[in-house]
Amino acid sequence: TGAFINDGSVVLYSNFKNDGNVDFLKKTGITYFTGNKEQYILGAKASYFYNIRFDNSAMAMPFFLESTIHIANTANFTTGIVNATHSNAQFIFDKTGTTANVSDASFVDGIVTKEGNAAFVFPIGNKNFYRPAYITAPTDVLSKIQARYFKKNSATLYSHTQKDTSLEFIDTQEYWEIKDPVAKGTDVLLSLTYNVSTT
Repeated sequence: TGAFINDGSVVLYSNFKNDGNVDFLKKTGITYFTGNKEQYILGAKASYFYNIRFDNSAMAMPFFLESTIHIANTANFTTGIVNATHSNAQFIFDKTGTTANVSDASFVDGIVTKEGNAAFVFPIGNKNFYRPAYITAPTDVLSKIQARYFKKNSATLYSHTQKDTSLEFIDTQEYWEIKDPVAKGTDVLLSLTYNVSTT
């Protein structure tokens, strides 16, 4: 517990747990998750980062998110996939939050939330594939859009036999879930991508 304000640089080589207050005051701070083993991001309280960098090559998926983190500026995905499938995991980009260097080597496997009314590319993937979803700027400044990617057949949850007759084909290899959890009814244009290795 306690308060920790990061307006400089912090390098974390092991697990991180926040049961108090982790935040920033100035638009300068950066937190590096740079270990050589598994790193768990834990805690009962939400952590607020200005900039964050994931850089751990110990294994393909070295980061395990089991709490809430907010990104105000840039999440730099250098090396290492973030496992955000835990029931307590919340990976949230605030109004001005954005990403850098997302690739097959580093993305979020789980739900990512974007708040605010800025266009955004969701840094999501599954099974070692980065499969982004793109949205245009939402019409509502208070919007929250969630996205997750699955590299598997959606038929077990969404019967393909009930598809609209205007649809000619449903991919059986992958699908995305895009949600508006606060039911604001905001309007966005959504773009998904084609990948010969997954589609």
